[in-house]
Amino acid sequence: MSENQASGGPSRRALAKGAAWSVPVIAATAVAPLASASVCVPDFEVDLTNSSKCCNGRVKNMKVALRIVDKNNCLSATSQVCITGVALANNGTIGSTVYQPSACGTENGTIVVFLLNASNCTVNLLVSYSVGGVAGAAPVPIQSGNIPSGNTDGACQPA
Repeated sequence: MSENQASGGPSRRALAKGAAWSVPVIAATAVAPLASASVCVPDFEVDLTNSSKCCNGRVKNMKVALRIVDKNNCLSATSQVCITGVALANNGTIGSTVYQPSACGTENGTIVVFLLNASNCTVNLLVSYSVGGVAGAAPVPIQSGNIPSGNTDGACQPA
């Protein structure tokens, strides 16, 4: 008997062949978006010895040295991590942000972020980032109330 039986419908063999071909295609397309959406999430630690707050006057500036740490073991030695934005988590405002030496670094590298003319000096930040050019899904929260304060304005200005 042929694959199309006399009744006009497909045989069980034809259905099985079709099902065998469709399952791998469905599985492959379901996995692809998950793989492309996964991004390494680095940790950022505040280097207290190289950070300072200058909040004595009306103008509030901060220098926050962020070390790139790979607690999740997902970065390679050459993975480029870039900070794409910094916001105050308490809905405060920042006049401008300056990165030194640049906004990008690798594991164990340090990116110095100057937050100029901020509305407050609470170091409760949300850091947006990318790894290898792929944007992170959500900002990384960073909190450090131990940054030395009372510094002169020069300690909180980019060179």
